[in-house]
Amino acid sequence: MIQVPIGWLLNSNGQLNITAVDFQVNMAKAGMFVDTPGNSAHGHYTWYMLQMLANLTTVMQHALLSSGLYMPALWAMYTVHGASFVKQATIFPSGVGLAATLQPQFACATRCIAAKDTHASGYNFAFAANADLGIDKHFATGFLGFGEDLAISSAMIHNSMHGLQGDYKTDCSCALGTAPFYLHMLLHDSLSFHSIILSKVTGLHSAANSTGAIFLALNMSTDIAAEPSLFATTAQLVHMGAVPEDHITKSVTCILQMKKDIRSFNRLFANLLLSRSVGSMQDVETACSAVRESVTLYWLMAIN
Repeated sequence: MIQVPIGWLLNSNGQLNITAVDFQVNMAKAGMFVDTPGNSAHGHYTWYMLQMLANLTTVMQHALLSSGLYMPALWAMYTVHGASFVKQATIFPSGVGLAATLQPQFACATRCIAAKDTHASGYNFAFAANADLGIDKHFATGFLGFGEDLAISSAMIHNSMHGLQGDYKTDCSCALGTAPFYLHMLLHDSLSFHSIILSKVTGLHSAANSTGAIFLALNMSTDIAAEPSLFATTAQLVHMGAVPEDHITKSVTCILQMKKDIRSFNRLFANLLLSRSVGSMQDVETACSAVRESVTLYWLMAIN
């Protein structure tokens, strides 16, 4: 399935480009849209009101449904600090900051609020803290994880995912969360991980061209990728026998099951009833409690 950055759909005024929308929906067969206008080059604001994001997702969902496929999209947002691109949403410490509290319940509570705020805007998929260990100071995304201690990191990741997903099959305030983890073959072959795997195809620098990059991505069990030619190239590779057809069948099965599990066929549009609780005093107090615990622990370690 093709993952499309929302910036590809915007014109220079930060509005939806109808021509680009038509291409991504009807030609590229996009099934997932990532990021918010505020985190793209054409966004006019850093934060967008819930209603503006809801309007965006609603227009796109109608475009997808009118294409004849009746296949609603996944909408993904980065929620490292909470739903930080949604105006008035509560901001929380990053993964390292939460890990410094040594209290996994904060990871659960803050991600639960992030999921609620994310879902209120029409987004149903959250990119949360990394599930990697920050063992090298050169890692550019080290701050996205929960530090380098295995026991603390694993507890925080477990509680973070529970907070994001909860009982996502029945609870309309939950979002499908993912913890980025970059060892694809380890996940599938050694750990028997059978959910979806996303990949940035453009990051496969060993490939000579986009076709080669897609070939490598598919053979690493990738299910979703940000590559405009993914649909056409995958069909070509299957026809050539370079990629087994049963791999595509497994990927499609996983993606459809995921969309069914989060009830995306029934909950097509933003749940604006949740907007009443965005930025509530209860959410703010949860964030303040996490910050107090994190700062206190840091101070105690400093004087010792």
